Amino acid sequence: MQQIASNLSNNIQDIISSRICRGLQRIEEIGNLAPGFGEVYDRVFYHRLLQAELELAGLKPGDRVLHIGCGPRPMTAFYLARRGLKVTGIERDSRALKKAVLAVEQAGLTDRIKLNQGNGMSGEFSHFKAIWLSLHVNEKTGIINRIIKTVPRETTVIYRNPAGFLGLFYPGEKPENFSNIREHSYTRKILGKKSVLLKI
Repeated sequence: MQQIASNLSNNIQDIISSRICRGLQRIEEIGNLAPGFGEVYDRVFYHRLLQAELELAGLKPGDRVLHIGCGPRPMTAFYLARRGLKVTGIERDSRALKKAVLAVEQAGLTDRIKLNQGNGMSGEFSHFKAIWLSLHVNEKTGIINRIIKTVPRETTVIYRNPAGFLGLFYPGEKPENFSNIREHSYTRKILGKKSVLLKI
C-alpha cells in the first residue's frame, strides 16, 4: 500500500512538473517573439543564478561548455556566450530546438552558440570544461552518472535543484549520492532554485 501511495505521488509530481515546464516554454516562446520582454525575463529569472553559477565554476573566456535542456529560449547559453564562453546546447524536444535555433540567430550569437538535438544520455562530452543541466531535465541522475564516468578529471558539472516551493514539483539530486566526485558546493537559493556544482 505504501509503495502504491509513493508511485501515485511520483506520478502526480511528474504531471505537475510537466505542465509547469510547458507553461514556462510558452513564456520563453513569447520572449523570442518580443525581444524586450525576453531580455527582462532573462534578467529577472536567470541572470543572478547564472552569475552565482559562473562564479563557482571559475571558467575563463574561450572555455567550451555544454548546456543540457536549453529549451526554446536558451537563456543560459545567451548569458554564457556573452561572457566569452563557447557554448553547445542540446534539447530533446525538436519543436523547442527549432525555436532556440531561431532565437540564437536573432540574437546574433551563431558564432558562439551551437545547438543540437539530444537528451544527455548519449553523445561525447569529454571536450567540455563545464556542463550545465537545467532544472527540468528528465533522467538527471542517469545523465550526471554518465557524465561522471565519461569526462576527464577537472570537468565541472552544474545542475539546478529546486528550492522552496519548487521542491513540491521537481525532484532534487543530492550531490552526496554521486561517487567519484572530488568536491561539491552550492549557490545560494535564488528564485526557487539552488544550483549544485560538482568537481569531477
